[in-house]
Amino acid sequence: MSRYLTIKLVRDLRRYASQFVAVFLMALLSVLIYTGLEGAWNGLSNQLEELADETNLADVWVTTTGAAGALADDVASLEGVNAVEEASFLRAAASSHGDVSLEIEVLGEDSSEISRPVIDEGSRPEHDGQGIWLAVPFAEEKGIEVGDTVDLTIGLQTRSFAVSGTYHSAERLYYTGTPALVAPDHSLYSYALLPAAEVADLDPAPLRQTVLRVDARPDVELQDQIAALAGDELIRVTGQESNPAVSTAFDRVDQIRNLSLLFSFIFVLLAVLAMYTSTRRLVEMQTREIAALKSLGFSARSIGAHFMMYGLVAGGLGALVGLLVAPVMSTFVLGTQEAMLSMPRWSIAYTTVPVVVLVLVVAVCVLGAYLAARPALRGIPADQLRPGIARGRRVFLERARSVWARTSYGSRWAWRDSGANPARFGMGVVAVAGSLMLLFAGFGMADSMNGQVRTAFVEESTYTARAALAASADLDSLEEVAPDGQRVQEVVVRTDPTDGFDRAMTVLDDGHYVHLEMLDGSAADLDVVSVSEATARRLELSAGDAVRLELPAGQGTVDLRVDQVVKGSAPQGFTMSREVWESLGQTFTPTTLLVGEETSLVELGGRADVVSILTLQAQRTNAADMVTDLGGIFMLIRVFAVLLAVIVLYSLGALAFTERTRDYATLKVLGFTTRDLRRLAFRENIVATALGVLLGVPAGFWFLGMYVGTFSTARLEYTAQIGLASIGIATLIAVFFSLLTTVLLGRRIRRVDMVGALKGIE
Repeated sequence: MSRYLTIKLVRDLRRYASQFVAVFLMALLSVLIYTGLEGAWNGLSNQLEELADETNLADVWVTTTGAAGALADDVASLEGVNAVEEASFLRAAASSHGDVSLEIEVLGEDSSEISRPVIDEGSRPEHDGQGIWLAVPFAEEKGIEVGDTVDLTIGLQTRSFAVSGTYHSAERLYYTGTPALVAPDHSLYSYALLPAAEVADLDPAPLRQTVLRVDARPDVELQDQIAALAGDELIRVTGQESNPAVSTAFDRVDQIRNLSLLFSFIFVLLAVLAMYTSTRRLVEMQTREIAALKSLGFSARSIGAHFMMYGLVAGGLGALVGLLVAPVMSTFVLGTQEAMLSMPRWSIAYTTVPVVVLVLVVAVCVLGAYLAARPALRGIPADQLRPGIARGRRVFLERARSVWARTSYGSRWAWRDSGANPARFGMGVVAVAGSLMLLFAGFGMADSMNGQVRTAFVEESTYTARAALAASADLDSLEEVAPDGQRVQEVVVRTDPTDGFDRAMTVLDDGHYVHLEMLDGSAADLDVVSVSEATARRLELSAGDAVRLELPAGQGTVDLRVDQVVKGSAPQGFTMSREVWESLGQTFTPTTLLVGEETSLVELGGRADVVSILTLQAQRTNAADMVTDLGGIFMLIRVFAVLLAVIVLYSLGALAFTERTRDYATLKVLGFTTRDLRRLAFRENIVATALGVLLGVPAGFWFLGMYVGTFSTARLEYTAQIGLASIGIATLIAVFFSLLTTVLLGRRIRRVDMVGALKGIE
């Protein structure tokens, strides 16, 4: 490009700076959206991988009913297994800190190399050491420091332990302590380490659960082989991809990555629209200058390169600023995960893909500028220096002569003008629809999660609290304490067919605290075998199909016929009545007691056969807090949607004004007032807005479903929901900012210079 065109470029950028704000901002947002989210998910991914390597995170966990010495040897002999370690766990209550339920790992001589703890403060735990090591989230929640004392109730005994340190566990990244909670809450359930020497003299010895940690090659499938070896001793076998406390953290990486791709696609597409409309508007304003440049001997190629530089400069600067600002957004998004994932380190990280995205965004801006300028490069100077007469186009209303005859002249002009510029009109429709899609995601995700909270903990469950029962619970005496109780057996089972994940099986005794719905919204029959909708979809089951459940601890298998598919977010699995369960030849063994307001929770919690008590209010609060933690992301999406609407629609409106300046001047000469012209501009905009809404609402539902689907897992299913209020607010926001552009451009209509606009080109 010649020196003269470079000088002109600098002058134009300074003179028409406002014309390029839309391009600058859309390029900025396009790069910012992807890069900001990538910094979060890639940083999280890197930290998870480093943590897994640092701690030698187990590849498989095998939970058994008792000591697993012989089983450990058998598993260690399997091909692909590097090492096996046996660990034992027991339950305790931190009675000095609100009776928080703690899962205590008892440190033995051989439990030190697989899934090593990451010490935050204090000394490193040893099997023959003293004191207790607490999970960092629990210590922070309760304000406990190294050197303090905590009282633990283990079985029937209460002892005081000095806090020797705090730590993070790589296998408890997303630790809920119970399937009844959808998110971690370390004020209710947490974990700790105790040396074996500290519990060796407990009498009677507390009931322990044995877990084998298996270090194996990642290319070896072991779970089925281990299950066959364990036989009747097996309770559960999980891998990194099916252990909820681990897999949820790794799944979060995929969820945020999918969001970055979804939103980046929309913004890159609209960056093309913004660049196209801005450059086209500039070309319309510089028709004389283009003709003059051609007359002076500049080639169409050099002039085209000159206009492509507008896209390079405006889009390049915006993309570069987006890249520089991205760490702020990455840090913000990553911060929303800190309340849910327990990790020792948090940091953002990037790949080279953001640079590729930057190049792509700049390339589409340059391409948009070229496409907008190309029509003006084809003509000859003599034709371009002549006042152009827009070629009219018949619209569909003209075919309905009775309707067309009753249409005012101003309206006829507006309809014909839109028909002559279908691309501009279509881009306005797309901009409104795209804005509405993002607004649906911003409002609908919050509605979906709040709807899940309401469904699971208001509509489906009406108990006051749920008590976890010990295996030796005296059910008859419990009935005296809890006369309004409903007994429930909850078991984690393997399934055939399977998708690699275990499922929950719930058996209900007589009671009225659980209410399920069919897919059509009617009440489900709890006296038959039900399967939750997401489980049915993942296992490809429907009413009438057969499924085999493999029960834990050598209880055998059960063949079921699915009677109905029901709604449900958590837990995912199967539900049936006690009568159905016993008709299958099984023994009903309650693990949970649901109680109402008539039961004294203090009296119930004081019983030795009650392991822990969780209130429905605590469950509801836990789920609601998770929604609150993600609220910042939802608000960010809404802000981006509003920016999208303002930037693109104002750019399109400004383009329409530039193209119609001579028309507005002509209509003013014919007697149309400024108010009349505003109405004409408003008329086209309202039609484009209405069509955008009609297109955007179904597209918004689709986009919301895609967005919500990224957060669903085998354990927890979210259903896309958006309330009428949110639909109304989202639509009003899109319509308001769409029409606001007309109001802003109406001020420019008032300042149209009739003489200057209609002056012939000499």
